[in-house]
Amino acid sequence: MIFNLTHLNSFCSDFRQDVIRGSEEDGSTHEDKFTELIMDALEEADETENAVVCYHKKTGIKVNGYGVNDSGDILDLFISEYSGQSPPGSIPKSDIRLAFRRVEKFFEKCLDGYYRSLEEAQPVYDLSDRIYRFSSELRKIRFFLLTDKTSRLEEIKDKEQGDFVYTYQVWDINRYHKLVSSGRSRESIIIKIKEDFDSSLPCLDEGGKNPVYTSYLAVIPGKTLVSLYDEYGPRLLERNVRSYLQVRGKVNKGIRNTVLNDPEMFLAYNNGLSTTAEEVTTEVIGGRTYITEIRDFQIVNGAQTTATIHDTYVKNKDKVDLQYINIPMKLTVLKDSSQLNEIVPRISQYSNTQNKIDMADFSSNHPFHIKMEELSGRIRAPSREGIQLESYWFYERVRGQYLNKRNREVTPAKKKLFDKIYPKSQKIEKTELPVFEHTWQMRPYDVSLGKQKNYKLFMDEMASRSVIEPDEKYFIGAVAKAILYRTTYSIVRRELEGGYRPNIVTYSIAYLNYKTGSKINLEKIWKEQDICPELRDVLSQLVKDIQQFIITAPEGKNVTEFCKKKECWDKLCQGNIELAEGVRAAFSDAEKPNKSGITASIPFSSVSPEEWKKIEVWGLQTSYLNSKQRNIAKKIFSNMKAGRYCSPDLMLEALAVINIAKNMGFNFSSYSTSRKDESEKYNIFSEEPAKSNSESTPVSPVESSGISDKMIEAEVIRVLKKHGGKCRVSDLIGELEKTWDSQLTEYDREIYGSGYSRWRVRVTGMKNHLIENKILKKHSENGIWVLNPRYGPGKITGPEKINDKPELIKDKYGKILNTGISDEKIEEDIVRVLKMHGGATQLSTLLSELEDVWGGVLTPVDLEKSKTGYVRWRTRVSTKKNNLIKKGILDKNRQSGIWKLDKRTYNDSVKVTEGFLSEDSVHAHD
Repeated sequence: MIFNLTHLNSFCSDFRQDVIRGSEEDGSTHEDKFTELIMDALEEADETENAVVCYHKKTGIKVNGYGVNDSGDILDLFISEYSGQSPPGSIPKSDIRLAFRRVEKFFEKCLDGYYRSLEEAQPVYDLSDRIYRFSSELRKIRFFLLTDKTSRLEEIKDKEQGDFVYTYQVWDINRYHKLVSSGRSRESIIIKIKEDFDSSLPCLDEGGKNPVYTSYLAVIPGKTLVSLYDEYGPRLLERNVRSYLQVRGKVNKGIRNTVLNDPEMFLAYNNGLSTTAEEVTTEVIGGRTYITEIRDFQIVNGAQTTATIHDTYVKNKDKVDLQYINIPMKLTVLKDSSQLNEIVPRISQYSNTQNKIDMADFSSNHPFHIKMEELSGRIRAPSREGIQLESYWFYERVRGQYLNKRNREVTPAKKKLFDKIYPKSQKIEKTELPVFEHTWQMRPYDVSLGKQKNYKLFMDEMASRSVIEPDEKYFIGAVAKAILYRTTYSIVRRELEGGYRPNIVTYSIAYLNYKTGSKINLEKIWKEQDICPELRDVLSQLVKDIQQFIITAPEGKNVTEFCKKKECWDKLCQGNIELAEGVRAAFSDAEKPNKSGITASIPFSSVSPEEWKKIEVWGLQTSYLNSKQRNIAKKIFSNMKAGRYCSPDLMLEALAVINIAKNMGFNFSSYSTSRKDESEKYNIFSEEPAKSNSESTPVSPVESSGISDKMIEAEVIRVLKKHGGKCRVSDLIGELEKTWDSQLTEYDREIYGSGYSRWRVRVTGMKNHLIENKILKKHSENGIWVLNPRYGPGKITGPEKINDKPELIKDKYGKILNTGISDEKIEEDIVRVLKMHGGATQLSTLLSELEDVWGGVLTPVDLEKSKTGYVRWRTRVSTKKNNLIKKGILDKNRQSGIWKLDKRTYNDSVKVTEGFLSEDSVHAHD
């Protein structure tokens, strides 16, 4: 008893550390992390299905999570009582009853339309809305109390409440400890047939002479089987066997039809159940053998039969007569329980004749998982900066394996060393791996089904592959995907409020992979055991965009359910969420763009017009290309056929389409560089610069070009001023081409391998030079050139005038006369800008916005720099603060660098002049 208590206290202490560590890693509360860990264990043990953490608390009500079974008729509601105590305290019976009453009250409020008072962005809204809309389909509500305390309450009886049956389960720390440390994936099912069903089960045994097992043959009544499944659900079905997938296969429909139309023929038509048990109790009455109790009962073959009978009965109680339904059953009891994992899969494999069950379904002992475990034991993870001790990633093939291995270390010092070599953060459970893989494979809708269903998909698909043994490269890639997924999850936890976090994470990474053409460098992530800062910044913005997409599900659709549909992924891909340029830092060196900024996995010279047409059709048929990307393929096709030139922007977009097509399985196998000669006739995708017809010695660009750098500068300013100071680089180059058509030499028109002509490369390559010389303004939007505001219409005609010292003209009172901004104008516009920012903003922001508006009226005097390095107009604005405070326009704000309007000024109506927001727009921001 003392040993057991000591062991429980140690387990509780370790578990508490897991909760703290996990909550710190992903930014969740301790109670949410506690709920998540317990619910994951219960889902793996088939105690619940499709579990979702969903915290909500108001006066008198509380819920921490929920789960809905596949049939949609059983709802599980979870409430947690987490204390964080170690050793654990005890929870009084009164607190248990109070907790159940609070979660009951939550359910009853949902029946009355509680969702109307909730925010749609929260998962509890989905739960409440679902309860309200589908309450007629529910028949059983199972309430779970999860607590890290110990409980002495043995049982709370079920009760009928209106149209529902309420059941209650308490999962305290002691019960959870037994589950995870027993070496089993679930609690044993003990069936007391004589007590529970007021009868015994007649059987035949094989005489007990077999040294390996004892086998019993019996006929189990349909009513008994339905009652057992109603009580234990999927727990009856051996975890390693493919589970019931609703009534959609031919066999399932046949079972359903027999139950409904020919129940008396069921025994004749059905092959029956193959079951196993750890122990069977029998008694002999009147010379016949009867089974009275079965311990650790499992159905290893006949899962679909069991679930279909139950489902058909529940949905058609008035049409199904269970008294005629009897099912043959073979029950095997192994005399050596250590052989269970070896023999049970064979029983299922050899006895099943209805639906093929591959050995891949028996997952824990599958060669794939055994090999992954072996690889994790010998591949050392690269040391992180500042850490000398090398560590390993622990692949947990069997639940509890990590904990059991740690517990073998006797002394605290050895346990501490174990934690350094195998950090808890570097543990991958076998059910997590498919989450990382399917996310990377751009299947976020499958990941959104839940960890267990996604895992079963993974194992089913593995059965159809000819090569299933992972190698070192696969293991390293899997760990890198785990790092990417977990890092993204921590970003979501830290930066986003609201729910749907697992959905946001898987959709964000899938979309990242989709937009980059699977170019994220996994090997780099493995070597650094982290993602690069640039990718972290990209994900930080992307998860916000994905959150907005997810919470705006089509009208009438539940967000959680919509995320499980491929329709959701298709809709996201058809949108236009762009990634920041910094994502390229996460590419492998081979995939990084060349100086022209373009990279392609398949060269242009290998893709003919006809193949571009095929890409367009393929993109439509598979939904892998959105409408914009299909239009790009269509434009390339028409341009190549007509011999027209493609703009640089179009070529960049076309390369992205090629990469997506290649990574999503479009067949490029017939394309080769030998077709280069054919493509050269189109003169738009040449791999080498075009050759001149006449042999000539190389000449310098200046000597051979018809356009000088000064001409480019002047013309760029002219075109940008024509467009109001801002335009796309493609439009700018288009206008320059028209202007210079007669001046361009053959040298200027030479085509580089990227598809750019020489003069176009010169123009685009001058951007940094123009920014350094204050001609262009730095701008974050890709493909947009913005003229520096000082080049306003009619003021400064060339860059050479910027550095000229202007003449200062003053009147007899010392007022500057040749400035474009009056004191009155400065005051008026300061008020307008501050109102646009809600009444207060940083001085730097204020000056920047004033510069944007005054760019066309600032004179050389305004732009002259003082000895301090500031231009004159900025100094004039900055020094007005005290004067504006005295006038009551600005508030006497003590925050350094912050300008704030006085309340009276902020509330006054101010006329808004041209160049600023309208009065209506200003008040809309108030």
